[in-house]
Amino acid sequence: MRAATGFLSLGLMTLGCATEWPSSELVEARSAYREASVSRAASFSAERLGDARRALDRAEGAYEAAPGTPEAKALAYVALRRAELAKVSGEYEFDRHIVAELEAQRGRSATEQASTTNPGEPTPTEPAMPADDTTANGEQSLAAQHDSAELATLGEALSSLGTLVTLKKEDGRGTLVVLDSSFVFVPKKAEIADGARDELELIARALQALGQDESLVVEGHTDSTGSDAQNLAFSKARAEALVKFFVSHGIAADRIRAEGRGEGAPIATNDTAEGRALNRRIEIVIAKREGR
Repeated sequence: MRAATGFLSLGLMTLGCATEWPSSELVEARSAYREASVSRAASFSAERLGDARRALDRAEGAYEAAPGTPEAKALAYVALRRAELAKVSGEYEFDRHIVAELEAQRGRSATEQASTTNPGEPTPTEPAMPADDTTANGEQSLAAQHDSAELATLGEALSSLGTLVTLKKEDGRGTLVVLDSSFVFVPKKAEIADGARDELELIARALQALGQDESLVVEGHTDSTGSDAQNLAFSKARAEALVKFFVSHGIAADRIRAEGRGEGAPIATNDTAEGRALNRRIEIVIAKREGR
């Protein structure tokens, strides 16, 4: 009996030594791909979803060959970002589709109106549009259409920036423009990097084009390195530096403000270098101004 128990224990020890659990990066990449595969990316961004699948396959291969190595972790991180990009791209392409449908709808409405003012020229019958948009459902539908159009317009304006900028919608806050702090700022300083100025000018023009009905909140975010107070002050200083830049490039000072969030709203784990890099970011929150 003792011999059997010892043999079983040895077998479990051997199995434990031979088993290498997936890294947190690979686990996050798998999860991100699953989310992307059931999102609008499947229908509206199939090419980017395919890129994400291939990136994940490479990461899985690296894990099988040499688990836990820096290369395996790096490939998993690439797969994670590809999956996130595919999901965002799917939302963007869907919004473009909605905008195209709205424009076509407006064109049909204009044709109907013209035929009403000139009844001597009959036009083909079009499907009747809902007459009452003053109901709660109608107002919500119009708001959703406006949000989709806004996101698509921003995406079109910022498409040349590629993965430097991420656009997304967040319930209760509005449209978010997310920037990687390593792209915007000099490392460890609240100072705009010279190499980012051209891209930031493009972002400023895109935000300015939204019109005066939209308010802008520039939020600074950090990782968990350092004290809470230091991170809060540093994130606020970076947000203020970017607000100052935007105001100097045409955005009205009364519609934009800075806010430091410190380490209080992470979007990834702070236990890895890649997760901390994701948490060091700027979020520009776009929402309707009060009274507009």
